[in-house]
Amino acid sequence: MNHTMIKTYCQNRLSELFPILTGGTPWGFLCLSSYVDFLAKLESNNDGKQKGYKQFFSKWFPKEYTEFTYSSGKQDLPEQFYHVFRCGLCHSFSLVPDSVAKKKGGRIKSISISHDGIDEIDGTLYTHLSNYTKNGHDSAILIGGDLCKDLSVVIDNMFKDESVQRNSEAWVSKFPPINSLKHHDL
Repeated sequence: MNHTMIKTYCQNRLSELFPILTGGTPWGFLCLSSYVDFLAKLESNNDGKQKGYKQFFSKWFPKEYTEFTYSSGKQDLPEQFYHVFRCGLCHSFSLVPDSVAKKKGGRIKSISISHDGIDEIDGTLYTHLSNYTKNGHDSAILIGGDLCKDLSVVIDNMFKDESVQRNSEAWVSKFPPINSLKHHDL
């Protein structure tokens, strides 16, 4: 696959996630948390694990993510995104970090997810990346469709970089991405 095909593949998989992320189930968020890991590996041609994921997040996500400030004053959304959103969802199907993640800076109630931004209890409407402080939370609200749209921009921007183009081709030559028999030629 050349980098143009890889970019198209990435955008196509993301477009498949959009209706799931806006449809009211947790599955889209779980997929998206893992999908960012895939993008980080493409970008660097390396499984940078925790460090690579956070570096990818800080480098490519819009500045609103890296500059997000919790009510506590902390500005560590890349760390929370990794420890709580990625690891919590992928390994425990939970937004509560496990003991290892807590030791590395993951905080309970640091991320809240929503499909539409509406608090079902009181009807309050929240926007993407707003603070949520009810019931002991100090969290960033991630709204599925907005997160998906931002990731589309991330993909467009990263594939403008020639090193990403080369790295993505090298990565998929070693680890071809998931495809069905219908698309076995990718």
